[in-house]
Amino acid sequence: MSETKINDVQILATHNSFKQYLDPNLSGIIETVCSLSDISLEEYQHLPLKDQLDKGVRGFELDVFADPEGGRYREFRFLSLIGEDGQSHDPDLDKPGFKVMHDVNFDFHATCHLFTGCLSEIKEWSNAHPNHLPIFIHVQVRDEPTPIIGKYLSVIGLVQPIIITKKLLDALDKEIRATIPAQQLITPDQVRGNYMTLREAALANSWPNLADARGKFIFYMDVRPGVRDLYLEDHPQLEGRAIFTAPADSSADDAAFIILNSPVEDGGKIKELVLKGFIVRTRADSGTVEAYNNDRRTWEAALLSGAQIISTDYIVPDPKTGTDYYVFMPNGNPGRCNPIRESFCDADTIAE
Repeated sequence: MSETKINDVQILATHNSFKQYLDPNLSGIIETVCSLSDISLEEYQHLPLKDQLDKGVRGFELDVFADPEGGRYREFRFLSLIGEDGQSHDPDLDKPGFKVMHDVNFDFHATCHLFTGCLSEIKEWSNAHPNHLPIFIHVQVRDEPTPIIGKYLSVIGLVQPIIITKKLLDALDKEIRATIPAQQLITPDQVRGNYMTLREAALANSWPNLADARGKFIFYMDVRPGVRDLYLEDHPQLEGRAIFTAPADSSADDAAFIILNSPVEDGGKIKELVLKGFIVRTRADSGTVEAYNNDRRTWEAALLSGAQIISTDYIVPDPKTGTDYYVFMPNGNPGRCNPIRESFCDADTIAE
């Protein structure tokens, strides 16, 4: 058996890992907002990041909005407009740097609002548990206004996200490198090695050995195509970049990570990609539907698909659902041998 690599393992991750319940003062308008736009304002929340790690989570999703000067999102303006206290009372929102929220006008409560602050929390836990499985961090770089509602943001005094530029993406890289030491970061350059493209490296199984990846972090990006193009500009094959891209097409030269969020419909495709050497992220549940219906079929499909990163909104039951639905690794550990790559994986090497 060859030495276990990071793509031979399946881990538990959370979706919108920072999210807290919607502000109760907005409950009366949530239905109206959803009916006027194609966003979904969903009522669920997560434990603090360190608590998630204690429960076995080894993958996070952080939605980030640019705020280079600081203070752009300090006031939750819709609350102010309806006569409630709109002040965030979080000094981190006054600091320069990317901010973490699900939506800057309606779904803004988070366990940590400063991107580097969130990373610092994870890094602090990592320092105390240096032998942990590698932690995968899904960075969703956001710059879109709320659909339809976005057309009227300036009229009613709400806030527009800052459009992402190459300069801002450079700043995002700097924030990661300023928080996570180089020796704890798995980068595209390391995986690509002497191969011409990242795709070639993935197909050649040029991922780090699990033993060498313990205690480390690996970042991948979920963005609209134009932002991906900006991130690649002047950085062919992500040379010098801190984050892997996740192109929609696995034939792209920068394909190493792939996001396919529907394991029931795409289970066969996910298995094929995982066998080839790609790392795939999928979801065990979406939109609170599975939790409220206590439906484990998507979760089961995700496990069987072999997707290395299985993301959920529920690592503990949520009393709001009225069910006992939650997601975990079948062996009770943070990770297990990937069922599609089991022949490459030594189960005795997987712990923490």
